[in-house]
Amino acid sequence: MRYHFSRIQLLPLATLLALLVISLSATWLLASRPWRIDAVIGGADSAIVGTGFFTKELSSNGTPFRWTSGPAIINLPPVHARYLVTIRAYIPSDVIPYYVEIKDRAFPVATIVVTDQLPDFRRYHILWQSPATYHWLDLFTPRRFTIDAETRNRNQDDPRLLGIAVSHVSIRSSNTLTAPITPLITIGVTLLGFARLLWPLRGKRLVWFAVVALLLPVGYDLLVWHPLQGNDYTWLPCSWLPGMVAALTIGAFLAQSAARTHSGAFIAGMIVILLAFAVIATLQWHWYVEGPDYYWHLYHGGSWQRVFRAHPFYPFGFPLILWLGQLAGDQALLFGRIASAIATFMTIGATTLMVWRAIHRSYAWVASAVMLAAPVVVSHGVFASTDAPMVSFAALALLALLWHEPLPWRQVILAGMALGLAYLFRVQTTMLLIPSLVWLYFQPMPQLPLRLAWLSRLGRLIGPLALLGGFLLVSAPQWLLDIRDTGLPFSTRQYVNIWSFAFERTDSVPEGSTFEQMWFILNFDPYGLWRHWLGNIRQFGEHTIHQLFIWPLGLVAFGGMIVKGPLSNRRYLLLLGWVMFYGLVVMLTTNKERFFLPMMPALALFITSFLAEMDHRLRRFGNPFAFGSLLISAILFYWVVINLTVAEIELATGGFTRHW
Repeated sequence: MRYHFSRIQLLPLATLLALLVISLSATWLLASRPWRIDAVIGGADSAIVGTGFFTKELSSNGTPFRWTSGPAIINLPPVHARYLVTIRAYIPSDVIPYYVEIKDRAFPVATIVVTDQLPDFRRYHILWQSPATYHWLDLFTPRRFTIDAETRNRNQDDPRLLGIAVSHVSIRSSNTLTAPITPLITIGVTLLGFARLLWPLRGKRLVWFAVVALLLPVGYDLLVWHPLQGNDYTWLPCSWLPGMVAALTIGAFLAQSAARTHSGAFIAGMIVILLAFAVIATLQWHWYVEGPDYYWHLYHGGSWQRVFRAHPFYPFGFPLILWLGQLAGDQALLFGRIASAIATFMTIGATTLMVWRAIHRSYAWVASAVMLAAPVVVSHGVFASTDAPMVSFAALALLALLWHEPLPWRQVILAGMALGLAYLFRVQTTMLLIPSLVWLYFQPMPQLPLRLAWLSRLGRLIGPLALLGGFLLVSAPQWLLDIRDTGLPFSTRQYVNIWSFAFERTDSVPEGSTFEQMWFILNFDPYGLWRHWLGNIRQFGEHTIHQLFIWPLGLVAFGGMIVKGPLSNRRYLLLLGWVMFYGLVVMLTTNKERFFLPMMPALALFITSFLAEMDHRLRRFGNPFAFGSLLISAILFYWVVINLTVAEIELATGGFTRHW
């Protein structure tokens, strides 16, 4: 009986492995075949031509062509690592030498140098090997063959700024002996996710899986790897299709597993957290960046004396890390980037746990995915920046305040200590401390042990005092340094950002203490400050929120702030207080994305809460609508995956790739 039971359990697994081997073998054979596409630019070319081309034209001898206008893009499928690209182009030039840059997105690949006047179209051959700048985040995006030629006015009768004239493009794969890595990954991931959705593979489920496993390589070969060609048209390969199907399948699997069991929710959350680890580790290796105000921190971390003193803009936390890096052998940047990466993992993990406790475990993986959909969070896991450690400790404080209802007194103290650690990296932590103190005042009194029962006389003040005590205990080193060097327990000049951004002043603020200068700035032009503040609030709703998260998650965040959803009233008010108070104070200065980093965990909870509320309402209508809920989760994961490289836009402003 035991042997029979084991045989029944092993049969679906053996069937799965056999079908995987067959499908992946077919994928290898089909995707490894030579691939070629020919397109007449100016003819039936709209299938592969992207942006940067003018309309079709004919030369005097009847040759069809298009002029380029700035960077001109031709899309190539991400099937092979190397291509041989031949373009037939006319490069008129009044200035010799004339340079034409060939790029893949922003990454330079080759340069065409024209040293002679060329009267007609000529052929140029380019070995298109995927640059070393590529990483696995680019697996599911098409290669963008970009012709970047200098534009100028070629004809007095034509006001257009023209680059070069392109008449023909021929593309063929050049490495048919290497393994087709991208197709193998997409097919394998898709089938594993589909198998998990259908598990156990018996009866009709097994038939469905076998059909998909056998037909998927053939379908992708016809649509993506070797699309049909005719004499008068070119069909663009559906390069987006394999990645989309794979991501949708994995997203559906995560949602289904998380909804079924406690262990399934844990596994789904861990998968997305591991994905976050892989993303940040990849970008850490790929991008050599420093970070905002890095050299200020490096200078103030140059010695023991520079670290431990009153600093006008930042506390000593991050300079201390850079100083330790210098002691380790001039490794300040490495220490700073590692600290930011660890801090970002802590932030994502804390946000995931918040959803696990405050909403429901089945949506914990959604919170991790939402944090990955925040380019500012991902990029600050790569920068050497004081912002990431500050946000991580603030997230831990928020986690402590959300963990239990009602709150134990030890938990309140832990939250205060976490905020104290955050203060050692940025004084803006006080803007999170204030709404927390107000919120705690209106909460039920924390339960006290018998030896501390006498504190119950303080009534509602117990919670705020416990939080403030933990905060002051940990942040005391910075307060003591400020008192030693300035005579005041609070010394900062961050408020000059209001002077610079609200009033556009470049002169110095009149001399005085921290509070005197702050009061002078706030009273300098109240009406002007009011207009500036309202403008920033409007800009935040129209633009900034959509930079913090990929569209349309910013709109979903507003929905979560309006619709309470599954959050309890107390937790909802705490999150709302953090976002509203901190955000409104920051908007007195300027709407830099990194200034809003401490709000990101709370905004992620609002997004997850709104999605959870949608899920609950759909499931009330029965199974057909429950499938719609699963589809929304799958689309969310797909949308996050294809936008993982958006963080590189911000990274490009702070450094360069290692392999340019």
